[in-house]
Amino acid sequence: MSVTTGETFNLEKDIERAIVLLDRLRTTSEIPETELQWILQSDFFDAVSELAAFAASEAHSYPRVIELSKTAEGLAFNVMGAREQNSPIYKSCIIPNGIAWKHGGLQKDDQLLSVSGIFVENEHQKAIDLLKQA
Repeated sequence: MSVTTGETFNLEKDIERAIVLLDRLRTTSEIPETELQWILQSDFFDAVSELAAFAASEAHSYPRVIELSKTAEGLAFNVMGAREQNSPIYKSCIIPNGIAWKHGGLQKDDQLLSVSGIFVENEHQKAIDLLKQA
C-alpha cells in the first residue's frame, strides 16, 4: 500500500509534526515519559539539532523549495552576484505585488541554489538563462 500526498518533503514541518506527536503521546498515552525522551536522544535528532544550531550561528536557514508560476510580468524578483568570480547568487529585490512577493516564501538576500531542479550555485549566467526560460 502506498500513500501519496500533495505536499513536498519539508524537514522543518516534519520535525514540527514529530514534536506535536510526541507531545500528544506524552499527554494522552500510557507510554512512560522516559521512553519518549529516549526517542529524542537519537542520532537523527542530535544531527538535526547540531545542524540547526550551526545554521543559526552562521545566519543561515535550511534550503527550501519555492515554486513560482511565471506570469506576464515574470517571476518578480532580481538577482545579484559577481559574474566574473562566480560568487553566490542572491535575490537582491522582491518586486512589490509581484508573484514572488505574493507567494511570501522568498526573502531579499536569499541565496539561489537551483532553478527548475538544475543546480546553479555560483553560476550566474546559467541561473539567468534558466530563470528566463522558466
